Amino acid sequence: MTLWTIYVESIYDKKIIEIQIDSESTFLELRKKVADKIDVRWQDLILASKTDYDCRYNSKKLSEIDTGEIYDQCTLVAVFAVNGGSDNNSLKYNK
Repeated sequence: MTLWTIYVESIYDKKIIEIQIDSESTFLELRKKVADKIDVRWQDLILASKTDYDCRYNSKKLSEIDTGEIYDQCTLVAVFAVNGGSDNNSLKYNK
């Protein structure tokens, strides 16, 4: 077990939150933790860097995502989309 700290910035209120999570946790667990802290449905949450991380990553362990963008001390952006993480890949912003 390796505890990671991941920083997430909301595109709407520009607040940065800190999430501590095991690197062997799934991406879905990360999405749910972020959604809980910023009070949105996890299904409407995409986390982004250079890549949009949506439902396609849910079952992957954080340590197995090999884009080079998710690691201890990284910063991601919280993007809200209509069914953003559920069934489409287009960013349809929804507050």
